[in-house]
Amino acid sequence: MASAQQKVMLCICYGCGLRISELLNLRVVDIEFSQDCLWVRAGKGNKDRRVILPKSAARRLNAYIAGFSLGRILFCTNWDKEKAIDAKTFSRGLKRAVARAEIAKNVSAHSLRHAYATHQIEAGMPLHQLQKQLGHTSIRTTERYLHWLSEMAHSSHDLMAAWEED
Repeated sequence: MASAQQKVMLCICYGCGLRISELLNLRVVDIEFSQDCLWVRAGKGNKDRRVILPKSAARRLNAYIAGFSLGRILFCTNWDKEKAIDAKTFSRGLKRAVARAEIAKNVSAHSLRHAYATHQIEAGMPLHQLQKQLGHTSIRTTERYLHWLSEMAHSSHDLMAAWEED
């Protein structure tokens, strides 16, 4: 992923545990920097939810917004500020990034969501909070991430705080 837009999209997708459709449907007004959150509108089940926006992701997102002339759509195409980029465009960029990183596994946007959930549980995020963050109706759906865990603490962490700024 070479473009600034694609880097921010990857950061938000993983850093917030979003589904690809939720990422692509974000609007500029859905971001609440002062509250360290963003709103997912009409997510799975057509439900809205408030999602924690890690400070590291917020910094990247703020720089992205400041550097581009955007319309209502946060991740718009180069030729139409009112049209979101499509999932194939994001997926192609992700595949290029995975290849450059020499990762042998097949990685998708949904893989990032699973990694986010697993890493948050490992970092000690309470299961009910993760359920809300991911937009799961049933706690059972969220519980499937527990098999990766040997013990749980009770906190939440900015999983990307140590990422190098580039």
